[in-house]
Amino acid sequence: MRCDRCGTLVEGSQGTCPLCGAPLVPQAPVYPPRKDRVKHYIVPFTNVYLCVALALTIVFVTLNVVLDPSIHYWLLAVVGLWYIYFSLRHSILGIENIYYKMRAQSVAMLIVLGVCGWVFHSDVLFVWVMPALYASVWAGSVLLAFLRPRIFLQFVLSFWTQSLLGCILPVLCWARHVDFYPAVAVAGLQLLTAVVISIAHPKEMGSQLAREFDK
Repeated sequence: MRCDRCGTLVEGSQGTCPLCGAPLVPQAPVYPPRKDRVKHYIVPFTNVYLCVALALTIVFVTLNVVLDPSIHYWLLAVVGLWYIYFSLRHSILGIENIYYKMRAQSVAMLIVLGVCGWVFHSDVLFVWVMPALYASVWAGSVLLAFLRPRIFLQFVLSFWTQSLLGCILPVLCWARHVDFYPAVAVAGLQLLTAVVISIAHPKEMGSQLAREFDK
């Protein structure tokens, strides 16, 4: 500890400063904030992981080209490695709130499921799984708006952008030439929600959008 009067560093459990004789007040140890401690350990790990992921990507692409170029399984490995890295850096570290995490994860999951559906030629992922996922997120957002309106207004921009993401689903289904009626239904709900939010809370959206660009 240090003496408040003269600044002398005092070791041990002495009651007075050996230099000026002032009484010493025990000081609690100061720990860095949890977020800083998490960054201290995870940031170096993610940097190493990125190098390993790039090396594995080269290996997967090479093996796929040599063994069977017509099968694009290497894309699954690349997307999986990227998704883990993205989750570590953007969902554990550079985050401001849980709703930013949800928005980031929605984009990531849209890409992951889209690539999986394309590689495996699975229409179920496009027709049912992705619409069901976004319908669940939409229902949770609407429920929160009714139960916790104050929290909803604090992060209304995140909910607005989340709603617009659902409008991509019919485009993916159309590109795959599969049944897009479930996706259209979900996209309609999402688009209606985005319009309602834009009309009901333009001031809150404008202020939050300004904060996003100021960062």
